[in-house]
This record gives sequence, structure tokens and C-alpha cells, in this order.
Amino acid sequence: MSVELLAIRTSPWSERARWALDHSGVDYRYREFQLMLSEPAARLRLGDWRGRVTAPALLRDGGAPLRESVDIARWADGQRAPGTPSLFPDDSAADVDRIIATTDPALEAGRARATRRIADDRAARLENLPPGIPSPLRPLLAPVAAFGVRYFVRKYDMAGRSDAGDSQVLRAALTDVREALAGREYLCGDQFTFADIAAAVVLHFVDFPAVGPGRLGPANRNCWGDPELASEFADLVEWRDSLYAKHR
Repeated sequence: MSVELLAIRTSPWSERARWALDHSGVDYRYREFQLMLSEPAARLRLGDWRGRVTAPALLRDGGAPLRESVDIARWADGQRAPGTPSLFPDDSAADVDRIIATTDPALEAGRARATRRIADDRAARLENLPPGIPSPLRPLLAPVAAFGVRYFVRKYDMAGRSDAGDSQVLRAALTDVREALAGREYLCGDQFTFADIAAAVVLHFVDFPAVGPGRLGPANRNCWGDPELASEFADLVEWRDSLYAKHR
């Protein structure tokens, strides 16, 4: 079966899908999705001419495209290699669903906060231009980079949000994760599950990991990160890093 993942290397949503596919041993092709540039071809392949086209998206022979990272992860779990533990064990289903529900708003808050900061940071905007553009030419494309950020804000309807409000959403979610983890290795008993993946990627908006997903430039790392939350939740950052070392 031919399987292709459209994804963004630095996106926590894409990382959730990729991590699940890799954990389950699914053989797939990776294709980087670039804001605006990739959308026409993606619309053609997804058969979607009017809705919002986002990444990740999974394209499969003989099956409808999967457009949500959790749906991709559940499908991957159903294809997992023999002997591979399930990311969605039956006896932990309610706990996994609860962590997903807790962390999804935090991801949206982190994205909105990071995007506002990038909108105010010229260096970060230039870092986000497509790779391959020679360094001397990149400053000349500053208007294109600024337009890309405005387009992203409109696409994800980020109006009416604030740094203080979004930081509070992140703090509340991380507090819930800490309480659910209660000093253990995994969120659901003694088994690595999708709950751990869902919680781990939220911390990208606190302290972007040095290994695992794609790399951020220094200006973008500053826009994504939060030294105050990184200090407050240093135990969870360490836990996230241990998950990457063991399971990624």
C-alpha cells in the first residue's frame, strides 16, 4: 500500500502524526508542506477546493485522506508491526482521550502566541522563508515573509487572543499533565501511549527539543519558547526529553 504524509517538520501536530507512524512501523513517504506554496497541489490531491488545507494529511491508496493528526495516529496504530505495543490500549482509552482533550487547546494557544511573536520579529520571519534562498536575497523578501505571517493568522483565525491568555492555557494544560503523570514514567500506567506523545509536543511551545522534529532557527526558538514556563515545568521538559531518547 502506498502511503504519503504531507507534514511540516516543526509542527507539533505533524510531529504527533509522524511519531505515531514511526512507532507503529508504517512505511510511508514524507513530503514537506510549505505555507501557501504547497496548497494548490495539496488541494488537488485531497480533492478539497474550498476548505482549509492544513498539515498533516495522510494519503493512502484505496482510502480517504486522513486530515487530523489523531486520526492518522489511530490508523497507524491499526497497522502496527507485530509485537509493537498499541498507542491506544483499550484499558487506557479514556485516559488517552482526556489527555488529547487537555492538550489540543494548549497547542492552539502555543501556535497563536508564537505566531504573534514572529509577526513582530523580522529575523524570525526571514528564517521562515523557504530553504534554498541565498542569504543575500533573503532580506529582499521581507515583504513576502510578512505576508506569509498575515496569511497564517487569517487561516487559523487568531484574532482576539492575547499572550497572557494563551500562556495561561498552556500553564493549565501542563499542570494537568503534571498531576496525571504524578512522577511516573508514562501517563497511562506503565506503557508508552499516544497520551505521552500528545503531552510531549505541547512542550515545544515551552522549550523546543534539540532532537526529534525539525530544527528552528534561533529567532524562532525565542518566539516559540517561554523561559518562565520552562523553569516552572522543568520536570516536564526533562520528562519530554527522556521520551524522545527512549521512543523517538
